[in-house]
Amino acid sequence: MSYRPEGCVLRSFAFGLLGLLFCGEISAQYRIAVDPSITISGVRDDNLFYSAQAPVQDVIMRIRPGLGLQWDTARWSADASYELDHDRYASHSALSNARARQRATIAMRYQVTPRLMMALNGGYTDTDTPSELNVETGLATTRIRAEQVSFQPTARFRIAPRTVARATYVSTISKAANGSGTSMQLQQVGVDHRVTPRDLFTLDYEQGRYGFDFDAKTRAIRTYTARAGWIRDLGPLTQLMVEGGPRLADHSVEPEFLASLTHRWQFMSMSIGCQQTQTTVLGYVGTLQTQSVHAALTYTPTRSFTAYATPALLRTAQRDLQARVYRLALGARYAMTSLVGLEVAYSFDTQHGAIDPLRVNGEFSHHMLSVGFTSRWRNPGTAATGPWR
Repeated sequence: MSYRPEGCVLRSFAFGLLGLLFCGEISAQYRIAVDPSITISGVRDDNLFYSAQAPVQDVIMRIRPGLGLQWDTARWSADASYELDHDRYASHSALSNARARQRATIAMRYQVTPRLMMALNGGYTDTDTPSELNVETGLATTRIRAEQVSFQPTARFRIAPRTVARATYVSTISKAANGSGTSMQLQQVGVDHRVTPRDLFTLDYEQGRYGFDFDAKTRAIRTYTARAGWIRDLGPLTQLMVEGGPRLADHSVEPEFLASLTHRWQFMSMSIGCQQTQTTVLGYVGTLQTQSVHAALTYTPTRSFTAYATPALLRTAQRDLQARVYRLALGARYAMTSLVGLEVAYSFDTQHGAIDPLRVNGEFSHHMLSVGFTSRWRNPGTAATGPWR
């Protein structure tokens, strides 16, 4: 599998750019908002290579320019963002990289008719640390250049005043510089039915294909999942969601489950959830069973200050191998002026076990502290008529 980041970027955003051009030609009035930013921060990493025996630490100077765009009309809306990390290591200069990390996202929405809505979401990540791609497992990996491209078109059609039909296609492709890669394609159809003003019931059917390229060999796994869900508004500020069903993969049946509870106060919000599902990890052949318990707490006493805490426990299993990851992220943001803000972030991960046969008893911890300043200029938007020039 060839490693061509620039090709993935073009493939990932081709449809988005075509859509934006199409929107500009047909719209009569629109609104544009531009959001450029730059962040300069110092990062202290105490285990650069996720080692259990001899952790290596360093201090990183990180410069992150970014650009956000928002475009709205009466029926169309589009958001796009891009940011680039320039990392310079104090002691390990060989790890310094002018493009250590790239992230780009695009989200488009088109109200075709009052009953039909179509959307498109896409994302691209190119990084020196592929463990950032293991969102559902939290597993650490070897430092190697890797990229991930995601693409998700969606259509929603209102069949009746209280019933909506959905169709979604999800494609995610991950590649590493050593030639290994994984791919995931999911086709989903579902129905949402509003039984009462507070109760929403959902039914979903999903068909998936997971592909693996490793050592010039390709393997594919197909899955079939049926889920039923219930979303209950316990009050104006509290919501409960439960979803589950069987998943058939490789002639075996496994349960799929998701539950979450969210609540908002005047200055705080809280979310608690648990999940059991199937996923993949770059560099490993085969699907993994993962269970997680996570929470998120946000505190915003003023418009200038925000603090957050997100603890999580993740467990991943593959045959007789398993790994547990304990994770905690803390952070705060303070707007010193309308243009400059201070950001502090701390993360702690500890991993017990591994799914890599060569590191079955791997056990290590990883601390990272980041302190920096962000300068952001938000354009409130300008309205115009005619084609977008």
